[in-house]
Amino acid sequence: MNLWLTRLLQVFLFPIHLLQVFLLSTKIFQKDEIYC
Repeated sequence: MNLWLTRLLQVFLFPIHLLQVFLLSTKIFQKDEIYC
């Protein structure tokens, strides 16, 4: 049961982590555009 819960957490948290990384990279890209 515990293993199943950790697996479920990984499945849910991984896309959230990817989304945060994507948003951070787009924010940095926008900053670069502004400075250029």
